[in-house]
Amino acid sequence: MPIKDLLWACPICHQIEAIGRDGRCRACGAQFTRGRGARIRATTPEGSEEQHPLDWLAQFPWPDLDGTGRSLPAGLEPPFRQVAQVRLAFTQLPLRRGHAFLGMIEKLGPVREGQLELTDALIGFMPPRSGDGWSWPLIQITAIQPSSSAIQLKARERPVASIRFTDGSVRLWEQRLQYCVRRAYERAGQGEVLEFQPHIRTR
Repeated sequence: MPIKDLLWACPICHQIEAIGRDGRCRACGAQFTRGRGARIRATTPEGSEEQHPLDWLAQFPWPDLDGTGRSLPAGLEPPFRQVAQVRLAFTQLPLRRGHAFLGMIEKLGPVREGQLELTDALIGFMPPRSGDGWSWPLIQITAIQPSSSAIQLKARERPVASIRFTDGSVRLWEQRLQYCVRRAYERAGQGEVLEFQPHIRTR
């Protein structure tokens, strides 16, 4: 996972989504690079330090943000808007190993760039051509599956959407989505969401 996606805030100055693709914080100038093994090195005018990613994440000043999306830092309530690249999967292809049929996999369509918007009730995508956008009720979301560089969303009777952020954190958007979907399910009386992948499960 790219450093900018993992460290969704700068562990030095705590500015949210401040670390760019080059690993430098746009707010305080700290430079983050890969260190030995899985460690991350931070370089500032005061020197450099290597730590495990979990130790850097532990320096965020939001002790109630446990990675499950049950809460968000103060002042970070929806709506959220950010430029994103989206691909929709309208067809499926068979997956085989030799003569054995393993299942079906989605075939993603072309990349489209536009504004992704997440509110308490909806997630929508607005490309430059207004007629090509879409909007899905959060209560219809059935799975949220993050990877190292994208998030895949599945909704009832909708194609799978693969979402990448040109200048945003996949990990932070995963938490935003989980937070908003949890609240939508609870408001609709659908219970508490326990899991988001491979399918949303409630109790």
